Amino acid sequence: MTRRFACAALALATIAGWSSVAFAEDPRVAAARRAYDELRYEDVLVAVAAARREGTLAREDEVELTRLEAYTFAVFDDEPHAVEAFRRLLALDPAFAPENVSPKIRAYFERARRPPQPSTQGSRRVLGATPSPEAPQPRPRSWLTSPWLWGAVGVVVVIGGAGAFVLYDRRGPPAADGNLGRLELR
Repeated sequence: MTRRFACAALALATIAGWSSVAFAEDPRVAAARRAYDELRYEDVLVAVAAARREGTLAREDEVELTRLEAYTFAVFDDEPHAVEAFRRLLALDPAFAPENVSPKIRAYFERARRPPQPSTQGSRRVLGATPSPEAPQPRPRSWLTSPWLWGAVGVVVVIGGAGAFVLYDRRGPPAADGNLGRLELR
């Protein structure tokens, strides 16, 4: 009985050893995964960039690095980068679906699955659209509402008030005595 158990244990150990050799993980990917598991998110992005810089990666390793990158950007609440990373991940593995993740990560993933919206970031108007007559037109800014003007007025008032305080005291204006006071010659 113990001999059968020993043989079975040896067979399982051999299979486990072979599977770890057959599916050996790239140390660069392991470093990024370890940083993510240890909640060192800044190190995840550094490890992902270093792994891509160092050379060619297997497709599975690139998928894992892109997943870690997308999750990390989501943790940082960096929506544009997270959505872009999820789009790259879906291009690498269209069947990818996040499992056991936070609602924030799932929301970014769902945004990445939607087709990209046309960007109107550079312009305020959509080409071909005419503004409606009811739309309020922006008023030209008056120089009277300029903060620079009122800041300068405030500075002048403060300096003028300080000057008046220095020049006038309780005895009256210093001009009667001259700028340097009364000079008496003997």
